[in-house]
Amino acid sequence: CGALKEKLNRRRRKSVGQSPDFITEEDRSRLSGGNNTRYRLHENAKTSYEAFFDCAETGDYETAQHHLQHALRARLTIYGAGHSRVTEVHEAMGHTAVMQGDTEKADYHFNIVQTRRGNVTISA
Repeated sequence: CGALKEKLNRRRRKSVGQSPDFITEEDRSRLSGGNNTRYRLHENAKTSYEAFFDCAETGDYETAQHHLQHALRARLTIYGAGHSRVTEVHEAMGHTAVMQGDTEKADYHFNIVQTRRGNVTISA
């Protein structure tokens, strides 16, 4: 469990400076190739997004954010950055960041939502 946590922390530190919309070619290839058919990507996105709600309800916001990152990657591959389903994940990531007390990350995601949708409602 500790090794997994350290690996996730390293991954998070590496990705802090990148946009969450950024997908490496390796991620894109992994997400769209092999067993990851379009149907499979939809299922992964749906499952990850639903798992976010379960974690958020129990107050496990770190794990909830992790599930949202998986949903975001899958939805970016399926729909592209400008799609409303991608914006929906950014909004959820913003709300989760608010619950974690990370206003900088929340502002970042809400700015994306506002740019793409034109509005955002913040709840704490």
